[in-house]
Amino acid sequence: MHTRTVCLGILIGLLTACGGGGSGDGTINPPDDFTEIEPNNDTGNAMVINVPETVTGSVNLLSDEFDYFIFTLNQAGTVTIDLRGADANMDLDLALYDQTVTLIAISASGTQNEQIERQLDAGVVYYIEVEAFDTLGQSSSYTLDIAVSAATPVTTEVEPNNSRGNAFAVTIPLHLTGSVNDTTDNTDIFILTPNQTATYLIDLQGFAGSTLDLDLIVFDQNLALVGGSGGPGQFESITTQLAAGVLYYVTVAVIDTSGATFTYDLIIDVAP
Repeated sequence: MHTRTVCLGILIGLLTACGGGGSGDGTINPPDDFTEIEPNNDTGNAMVINVPETVTGSVNLLSDEFDYFIFTLNQAGTVTIDLRGADANMDLDLALYDQTVTLIAISASGTQNEQIERQLDAGVVYYIEVEAFDTLGQSSSYTLDIAVSAATPVTTEVEPNNSRGNAFAVTIPLHLTGSVNDTTDNTDIFILTPNQTATYLIDLQGFAGSTLDLDLIVFDQNLALVGGSGGPGQFESITTQLAAGVLYYVTVAVIDTSGATFTYDLIIDVAP
């Protein structure tokens, strides 16, 4: 199991905004062939890209550990970022930050391919980070695919939904905002029935940068455990197959909110 530290490159980017080869504010504009141009090793030198786009690049743990890309959406939408094509036995990681350089999402599976899918807002600056977690002292090439689709309308949970008897009914695709706390509202339960049998991605997010701890659990109609995500990190995610016509319960459970009410986003859709 890997132990990851993603923010080193971000800290470098905050402390040093190198000039040259860019737009006056340190950012590097995209070339015609959309192959990365060095240096783009920190947020100050992040390479500007369009979305949708495909970019090729390379990283090296010893001398070129991070590559950064910067983009802004004209319209809100669901952005899918695929990192693939790493050389054999190489381990690259993928992360997404907002304009305040707050971590939004990370994919660090310990394999050659990583993916992030998030609903993002229009007019906001976002940074993509490619990290050479382990390249065996060599350079590894990669391909970064960024695609965007129309945003799913946001649903707001309705209380009470603290038990299966009053679970809040939702449909897929889903982007829902809710809130919990560890004193009076420590569980939110949602009920859904997929229209198709498929592999689904269930993401719990929105509490990046905090020390609060929420867990994500899925049960079927017989209360058999389908999947769970209970890590201590900032995000929870479940990828699992759900069957058409079967009732499922999705539970957001509070582990610790330190007595405060905390808002989250629950996103469910067919896995890319």
